[in-house]
Amino acid sequence: VSDAVLQAMKKLKKANNKMPTPPTGLPTSSMPDEQEVDPVLLSLSKLAELISPVNEQLAWDVLNEVVQSANRSKLDTSQGHIGFEPNVFRRLSERDDARTYQVANELKDRLERIVALANIYQGLSDREKKASSSQKIRGQL
Repeated sequence: VSDAVLQAMKKLKKANNKMPTPPTGLPTSSMPDEQEVDPVLLSLSKLAELISPVNEQLAWDVLNEVVQSANRSKLDTSQGHIGFEPNVFRRLSERDDARTYQVANELKDRLERIVALANIYQGLSDREKKASSSQKIRGQL
């Protein structure tokens, strides 16, 4: 698994972010551009999320690459485009809140950082609710 993920990361790093040419008859303006979509960034974040249950350390490596890629990206976040799958921060925060928080704070773009942190806090809130609910059930028994 590790070798396949590392190979995928290498290929994604080398990939270009240009969107494919639209089919004949479709105006170029109808296709998203690099300010709206970053396929490499999105793919890396999905890869980190998918690999996290199988290989936690590798997921952290991929998440670090997500942050580096986001910081290099030409996405226009003023239009609300963050480019990555934010749930990856929630999933990895289940393993280590502090580390995930630290990685999220490395995002240079304010919106991306806010979305990543919001997902961490949402995960923390969900875990707190679940723990509280479990304690209530035990108290009733």
